[in-house]
Amino acid sequence: MLTAISLLSFQAQAKYDWLQFDFSQDKTGINNLETAINLNTVTGLQPLFSVPLANTPDGAPVLLTGVTTPSGVRDLIFIFAEQGYTTAFDANTGEQVWTVDYSSGTASSNGPQPSGTAFCGGHTSNTAPAVDPNRLYVYTFGMDGNVHKLNVGDGSEVTGGGWPERIMSDAGKARAELTIVTAANGHTYLYGNAGNEMGSMTVIDLASGTQHVFNTVDTDQADQHITTGTYKHAMPWGHCVVYNAALDRVFFTTGTYANFVAGHNWVNSILAISPDGSTTLQNGGGYPVDSYTPSNWQAMINSDSDLGGGTEVIQLPTGVSSKYPHLGAMGSKDGNIRLFNLADLSGQGGPGNVGGALETIKAPVGGSMRSQGTTWTDPATGTVWVYFTGDSGISAMTLAVDASGNPSLVNGWTLHNGWTTSGIMVNGVLFAAVGGGEHSGTTATHYLQAINPTTGAVVWSSAIGQFHWTSPIVANGIVYMCDGNSGGFGSGHGGNLHAWNLTGSINTNPVVADGTYKIVNLNSGLVIDAKGAQTTNQTVVEQYAYNGGSNQLWTVTGLGGGQYKIIGVQSGRALDVAGAGTANGTAIDLYDYSGRPNQIWSFTPATGSNFRLTPANATGSCLDVKGSALVTAPLEIWTYSGGNSEQWSLQAP
Repeated sequence: MLTAISLLSFQAQAKYDWLQFDFSQDKTGINNLETAINLNTVTGLQPLFSVPLANTPDGAPVLLTGVTTPSGVRDLIFIFAEQGYTTAFDANTGEQVWTVDYSSGTASSNGPQPSGTAFCGGHTSNTAPAVDPNRLYVYTFGMDGNVHKLNVGDGSEVTGGGWPERIMSDAGKARAELTIVTAANGHTYLYGNAGNEMGSMTVIDLASGTQHVFNTVDTDQADQHITTGTYKHAMPWGHCVVYNAALDRVFFTTGTYANFVAGHNWVNSILAISPDGSTTLQNGGGYPVDSYTPSNWQAMINSDSDLGGGTEVIQLPTGVSSKYPHLGAMGSKDGNIRLFNLADLSGQGGPGNVGGALETIKAPVGGSMRSQGTTWTDPATGTVWVYFTGDSGISAMTLAVDASGNPSLVNGWTLHNGWTTSGIMVNGVLFAAVGGGEHSGTTATHYLQAINPTTGAVVWSSAIGQFHWTSPIVANGIVYMCDGNSGGFGSGHGGNLHAWNLTGSINTNPVVADGTYKIVNLNSGLVIDAKGAQTTNQTVVEQYAYNGGSNQLWTVTGLGGGQYKIIGVQSGRALDVAGAGTANGTAIDLYDYSGRPNQIWSFTPATGSNFRLTPANATGSCLDVKGSALVTAPLEIWTYSGGNSEQWSLQAP
């Protein structure tokens, strides 16, 4: 039960933004601006809205408050779908505000183009948008291999001055969720990694539009998206880049599949580069500012155990160790957790050396780690916690420092609950989603959880659908999470944007009240009926004379944004556009509810008390009857014309 004090806290909270993945440029995942949600109130989270997505995101959303749009001032949440679509939704209602399509095309400059309509060669993308600190522009990736600069209010593209800017090195995929960093020199840079065989990190100066390209393959060929050397496969697979303000360095990791050759092919390494992305050319090679490569890099390559298979360094609080003031920790695909001196990664004074981690231990939870972790300092005790997420759950470690200043990680607790994507720490609550990864399609349960960070106790959870890499954000008393049939294991189409808050204001000012109804056709007077009282998937839905059977009763539930799901009382299955078809004459059937657009309906007032029912996957169509007034005539979708057979009333049974 929420107290009056906690509700007042929710109402009084000053609004703030979530401008990029993991909240800030240091990528610690810490949001201490939140005041409404804490360990005392988090159990009161309730559904706010759930709206369908035509295409699946594989990265986290970002959020901007107080945006002037053509329909008024709104808080907006921006989502990039892995097929190349970027969409802005109202962050309080889930209503779609605008969308742009960059699902095809060719890259803008710098070298030969691969064949095909989409530069990315049929790959999907795991990236996510980022909002400029000036709050005017949102930057997003396109399957044309470019980053696009969009006005936040309406999605219109800003061109010229270098935009759109190419980041792709070859016809592979963009992996990192876009990062924006304001460096010590006062310049603000955007970072995007990409590649398949030719890995690179592109760094764009947002003021001038100029860019540097740090090639992880053929590094001696600086600032080239297409290189001509013999090296390959040093791919930057991490979810982001990490900026350390004290050192004024940007860190990112690379994966496996080729030989490590310092100066040329930075396989299976952590690289520290200058914020502007420039390459140091010396001795016939190209070098970062610093680097770490494990001494067993060849064995890791042989076992496909990337150092940078998704994770990046987690920065720990500065100065905890007097001996190593700048500490970082990282979990990896090989199941190990490593502790580093970020000021000297190898302990040998520069890039190109191997070994040098301060500590390497097996993750207590077991399994590989390919999601970004987070950290937190307990204000009650001063204990520094570090949380590593992976395919077996969460390992929570504490940082210990001996009298000589030597640091080590100590097991705190483990949570063995399956594949967990990137975690965030919000006002003393750890949020992370369970059931993701490549096997999400065969995983039985998928849910978002809130965890007590000192005990590992799950204090709140809510079911979601399948998902791959996407992770939650929390801002202004609202928790957001996307799901969907990601290209990592599925088709890459469909999904939902879910939101929860402390007041549960789902379906505010509904067109239709939630409830159980018989749904009556205006033309025939017959009701929607599951044929033969069958309950299995793909059961035909028809019109029939009302007889009071439960196969003729339907539970209508608002999802927010003026959209609804319609579930058969007898079957428990959804009213579904068969096969997600969009053509005139596509049949209507029963199917397990998945939240996909072909199972989401909007009600538009029509004649009298009747409504037009429109499926979200075919918004120019409506629910219609094939054969007009005939008993047992099947239902279908058809282009709306306003006819009586296309209008329906919801009546009490």
